[in-house]
Amino acid sequence: MSHNEINTLPPNSFHNLKSLLLLNLTQNKLTELEDETFTGLDRVENLFLDKNKIRRISNHAFSEMTRLKKIDLQENEISTITVEMFSELSSLLYLQLASNKLTEVPDNIFKNLKALKDLNLRKNQIKTLHSNSFAGLSKLQSFEFDHNQIKSLPDGLFKDMFSVYYLGLGHNLFDNITRATFGNEKAGANLRYLLLGETHIKQFEDEFFAQFPRMTSLYLYSCPLKTLPILRFCPGLKYLSVGNTDISTIYPCDLCKLSIFLVKITF
Repeated sequence: MSHNEINTLPPNSFHNLKSLLLLNLTQNKLTELEDETFTGLDRVENLFLDKNKIRRISNHAFSEMTRLKKIDLQENEISTITVEMFSELSSLLYLQLASNKLTEVPDNIFKNLKALKDLNLRKNQIKTLHSNSFAGLSKLQSFEFDHNQIKSLPDGLFKDMFSVYYLGLGHNLFDNITRATFGNEKAGANLRYLLLGETHIKQFEDEFFAQFPRMTSLYLYSCPLKTLPILRFCPGLKYLSVGNTDISTIYPCDLCKLSIFLVKITF
């Protein structure tokens, strides 16, 4: 049903398709999802709604789809999400909300998504985060949040991200990220990829990177850094991108104990 001109789905549109496992509605002209739109689809595991014109999703549009593992809502016009939208989706693994019009991530919005592994919120218009915006996401492995409009990161924002290995925060407006942003020593302990390029960060706390002992790739390009951060806490670092910064000098001790095989530096 993808790549059509479908602009509305009446209630109970699919109620006779009780064995359906995948529903693909990519690239249609849908604007709304009502409460009973997906009635009867309790076995569907993959739902593709990307590249539509969806502006509004009813709080219980997905409530019967308790076996969902993936929802793709990229490239729509969604400006608001609520905790009720995801309240019955305890099996969800992948949630794609990139390229929408979200401006805020409310407290505890994803608290019921206990199994979520991949969350994509990149290319929205998000300006506001709260300390519990990502509470409960202890199984999350990949988080993409680049290309938004965030000016500050609240303390404890990533406190429950014990499993995250990819954290994409680049192309935002914040000028500071600290150990308090992660809230505790376990958050970030499995992090491998940290993307902070195209932010306004000028410097880091001396021991900021001590909480990422497994980090292998660090992206700091196009930041107004004047000195290289202390990286001796990341002995496995293999990729460091600091191109287009204000760093003028690198001393050998800055890179001691590292096994870097590729360093991008532009003066």
